[in-house]
Amino acid sequence: MENSYKYFKRDISWLSFNYRVLLEAEDDALPVYERIKFLSIYSSNLEEFYEIRVAEHRGG
Repeated sequence: MENSYKYFKRDISWLSFNYRVLLEAEDDALPVYERIKFLSIYSSNLEEFYEIRVAEHRGG
């Protein structure tokens, strides 16, 4: 059970980081090109999260 909790904390950490990246993309003080780069990072991270972590939790 404790091992499962460690994975849960890792998932929350991963999603929290991705949220902070998304907040950077919303920053109007940044040039549009920089904001698009942050959106790209956010999208890539989210895709990787679902491919790896969600599949692992589903047992696949």
